[in-house]
Amino acid sequence: MNYNTVNQLKDRLSYFFFEKEFSGPRLSVLGLLLIPLVAYPSLADYQNTATVSASSDQFESDTTNNSDTVQVTPNAEIVIVKEVVNNNGGNLVVGDFGITTNAGALTFDSGTTVGDTTTYTSTKLFVVPGTYTLVESDVIGYTEGVWSCIGDGTLTKTDFDDGELVLATGESAVCTISNDDIGPQVTLAKTLTNDNGGDLGLANFNLQIAGNPATNLTPQTVAANTNFVISEDLDAGYTSTPWACVDGGGLTITFADNGDGTANLNVPPGADVTCSITNDDIAPTLMLVKNVDNTNGGSATPASFDLSISDPLAASPAISGVAYQVEANNPITISETPLAGYQEGSWVCTDANAQTPVADLPGGGVAGLATGAIFSIKQGSAVTCEITNTAQGVDLTIAKGVDDSTPNVGDTITFTMTVSNAGPDLATNVEVTDIILPGFTYVLGSMTGGTTQDESDPTGAGLNWDIASVPVGSPVVLTFDAVVNAP
Repeated sequence: MNYNTVNQLKDRLSYFFFEKEFSGPRLSVLGLLLIPLVAYPSLADYQNTATVSASSDQFESDTTNNSDTVQVTPNAEIVIVKEVVNNNGGNLVVGDFGITTNAGALTFDSGTTVGDTTTYTSTKLFVVPGTYTLVESDVIGYTEGVWSCIGDGTLTKTDFDDGELVLATGESAVCTISNDDIGPQVTLAKTLTNDNGGDLGLANFNLQIAGNPATNLTPQTVAANTNFVISEDLDAGYTSTPWACVDGGGLTITFADNGDGTANLNVPPGADVTCSITNDDIAPTLMLVKNVDNTNGGSATPASFDLSISDPLAASPAISGVAYQVEANNPITISETPLAGYQEGSWVCTDANAQTPVADLPGGGVAGLATGAIFSIKQGSAVTCEITNTAQGVDLTIAKGVDDSTPNVGDTITFTMTVSNAGPDLATNVEVTDIILPGFTYVLGSMTGGTTQDESDPTGAGLNWDIASVPVGSPVVLTFDAVVNAP
């Protein structure tokens, strides 16, 4: 910024030039202050004339050289006052701004600090009237201000038209520049991907800047040249990239990702930093494990039961012991085909990653649940559902008796059969057959016991009883009547 100062010097003038620098960005150019100090054409107050004259009784032939005048032109004075305001974490001092002038070498004192402002005053420079420049290197991170000047006379805005400062005779001026600080800003840019059924939103990750809650894509002002932490809450159901931080203006920042959702950061004044992170939901997996207990003589294998997972990403039928990727937070039905002769167990599910609450998983069901258990699992889960089917083992016996073992020909006698089960399992769908031999004639309608009876072919297929179940230790009694034939 340039100022041409036309000074109509009459008195000895002193000039003070003030500039404030505030932490914040500014352009990388040189600031120029032009200070013309021009002698006033009639400086009568600084002229001194001596006169010589002869006595009255003498005659002087040439009086043109009887006086002589000495012109004194006082030097002007220049004092530069530099103010640096570091109220946003800046730490620069007067020497960082490279202030120079063609009026002479500048020497600044050590400065006086009040609050965030440090004021530096140069030693006084004495200069002859003329034009002088002040040069300061603009520093990134500090804003450029506007010069204003005051003097010992009255100055109005018109005195600064076209960059010229005009002072009347006898005036001196103090020129000040004020700068507004711009604190560095940090913006968190979070990308959240839920392409596997994940149900978390941005708010679930608790973004923070320097311990303060942060909103995605919203800048937040921080202190410059100060260590602070940016963070998010990690979730085991989501992958997380490291933090990546860059400054939009190419400033150098100090940055280190810690691998735990946090990063350490230190930024200079005027920085505009964006820190990015991406979280992606982890597809859960589901594995069915089929156990078959053939201790009681069965021969089935896990493949005999046709395991099923309703999610389209799983195989059909599902293979026991193979983990399948499924969609999170979507109802899934797991089932198997029941097999005769085998007692169905109950699904017992666990999550190796502890993402899905235990209460939301099948685990305490009853027999028969295997044909259709419905539940959903969270992102990042690794669920295993196990079921055991046991071959049913029974030990059936039958004991037959008669109410009269020495009957007469033509007598009607009653036969009794007792069916027992020694276990270990409940006997189901038991069938009993008794063929009527030629020595007897079956009495129609005399069959008792069991669930159903068939007397359609007593001498061929025989009498048939179907017994739905025979519990262990609870025998079932069957009877029928026959007439004794002659030999």
